[in-house]
Amino acid sequence: MPSLRLEHYAFRIMENQLRIQEIQDTYGEFDWGADISNGRLTFTDTASGTVLADLPMQLIGSQSDQTRTWLWAWANANGGNAFPESVTRLCRAVRDAAIASGKGDTVLAAADLFDLPEVGLALPEDNFGYEMATLCAGFGGAFGYYRCPYEGGAAWAVIESYPEAETLPPSAHRMARAIQAAISTFPLDHHAATEAYLGQPGASSMYANGLTIRFDDQGRIAGMQYAVGGGDL
Repeated sequence: MPSLRLEHYAFRIMENQLRIQEIQDTYGEFDWGADISNGRLTFTDTASGTVLADLPMQLIGSQSDQTRTWLWAWANANGGNAFPESVTRLCRAVRDAAIASGKGDTVLAAADLFDLPEVGLALPEDNFGYEMATLCAGFGGAFGYYRCPYEGGAAWAVIESYPEAETLPPSAHRMARAIQAAISTFPLDHHAATEAYLGQPGASSMYANGLTIRFDDQGRIAGMQYAVGGGDL
């Protein structure tokens, strides 16, 4: 069974989010749309309506800004009509795995995350949607996610694949930015997250991607340096 620990996915998914941002920066003004029946997330040019991307997705949940509550996609009746199981299979799989594993050392350890789903649960923290989208994407082996904003809140969709973003060339700078962004956003075990992302460093403490990472005496990432070009990050 895939892991339920955020550390196992946080850096990889954050890197992919940066890849998505790079692609979407080329779009100009765009709108999002969702074909729930077919599990597709689309981005279209605002002015022309041209489809810029048509991507397979899974619904994770939605967040209300007014009530500061979270509603899982598997619990959303959507005006009396539940979402198709085909677009909620991933968040249901995460739910089932979390319940089966009990209160382990995971972001889903709190039992009340699955209580009273029909009325939503109070947001445990501001970044909860980002955490759940990251965890679900990682658990399901998906590429990333998209926060779908609407008046009064946002829905969270996992993007199963995004060919344009996936084919961007690798970049040590992007990877370093992903690490910095993730540790600024999520409470993580920095050593565990780094090992899951980069593996073990070589004899010179350099990882395969050319980064050298320095940890402080509390196990937190205290600095990074490029192998090529030098310079601290």
